[in-house]
Amino acid sequence: MPAPRLDPAFIVGGPLAAKCGIVTAADIPSERWAALAGRLFERFGSAPSPHDTRVHRYYLPVYFWLRQQLDARPADSPPLCVGLQCVQGGGKSTLVGALEALFDADGGKRCVVASLDDFYLPREGLDRVAREHRHNRLLQVRGNPQTHDIELCASTLQQLRAQRQSAQPASVRVPRFDKEAFSGRGDRLPAERWAEVRAPADVVLLEGWCLGFRAVRPKGESELATPELAPVDEALCAFEHVYALLDALVVIQVASAAVVFRWREEAEARARRDGRGAMSEAEVRAFVECYMPAYTQYLAPLYGEGEGGSGVCAGRPQLRFFIDEAREPCSDATRAAGNELLLGRG
Repeated sequence: MPAPRLDPAFIVGGPLAAKCGIVTAADIPSERWAALAGRLFERFGSAPSPHDTRVHRYYLPVYFWLRQQLDARPADSPPLCVGLQCVQGGGKSTLVGALEALFDADGGKRCVVASLDDFYLPREGLDRVAREHRHNRLLQVRGNPQTHDIELCASTLQQLRAQRQSAQPASVRVPRFDKEAFSGRGDRLPAERWAEVRAPADVVLLEGWCLGFRAVRPKGESELATPELAPVDEALCAFEHVYALLDALVVIQVASAAVVFRWREEAEARARRDGRGAMSEAEVRAFVECYMPAYTQYLAPLYGEGEGGSGVCAGRPQLRFFIDEAREPCSDATRAAGNELLLGRG
């Protein structure tokens, strides 16, 4: 497939361009951009277009921003470890999968992708949490902090970071979680089925819906929106060990977390049409409601930190932007309106 033609004005006019260092047409590495765009069109099975928003105004700007962070590091540095936060259903898995492919296509850079979902407790651990908090609806299903093995997450990141600086690097296994096991309740896969990283990575991408959430303690439980969040908030204290290992942070913001209801229902509706097991609309609402208290408590503070603030990854490179209900980057005007909605002032 020939490299797609480019429309530099379309790229520069996107809401992410300036954030990613693309201010004029001269900032676009045209040949690389066109070649990588072609890889994405092949990956998505779509016809090449110079005006494809997802490719030219979203995925490639984010990729080149990450590549700037990688290229600025000394050759003997640990891998660039990037946290990526977005609410459930916002397209994190598709994005990081595309970024992994782009790093490989652009000079053969090795990118390891992991999700906080991979670090859920095994089945017996999830059952134990549910029993110990049997009167807390937030912990009857996996997802909220308290249902993750954060020690395993931190140790896996540490191993990946150390691997690059070892004369004889040992393989690192990254856990994988089977969400279909036990009739959808899920279970961690056996260790022999985990992803094996044999060669040192150049980049590690860790994505998660609650990545970047921070405990309100020691301010006290009076700061919590609901008492049900007390064990969630306690578990978030351990997340700081993971945050300390991140070199950069990408925060993909939404105007309101209520969009999660719509995105999850869209996914379940497709499954129902295809004859696959799926939740009803009522079940979707009940399921998503288990995460809304955490969004209410922690999302606005995360968004309010801004780039280079005192929060997660303070002083480290950060890329923050809004997406709309179509999962496409928004303009600054939409971003300002989104802050009002999220903070309850819209």
